[in-house]
Amino acid sequence: VRLIRPTLIRALRLHVLAYARTTLEALNGRLDEGEVELSNVPAGFEVIIKDPEPIYSVPAFLPTRDSERHCVELLDEILGRALGVHFLEPTLSEESKPRAVVRGHPNLK
Repeated sequence: VRLIRPTLIRALRLHVLAYARTTLEALNGRLDEGEVELSNVPAGFEVIIKDPEPIYSVPAFLPTRDSERHCVELLDEILGRALGVHFLEPTLSEESKPRAVVRGHPNLK
């Protein structure tokens, strides 16, 4: 039993993550359609108003080739993920909307 314990623990974690992801996907799909009431949210999940992630892109009015535009946006994304620094200005793509999250772990996707 001691030999397979780490494997069982990992399998349980993967099972829980798979359940959380499928439940979040289903809840968010129903939220987008307006079918979910706040009283029908499963235990361990909650609905919050989440601001959309900003999109960092080269402004459309700049006369650049598509290849240069993609390179600059990729570089900005790499710097943003590695160091948390962006050199492009953010734009918001959409308005805030309700999203289902795991209680205590709002960044789990």
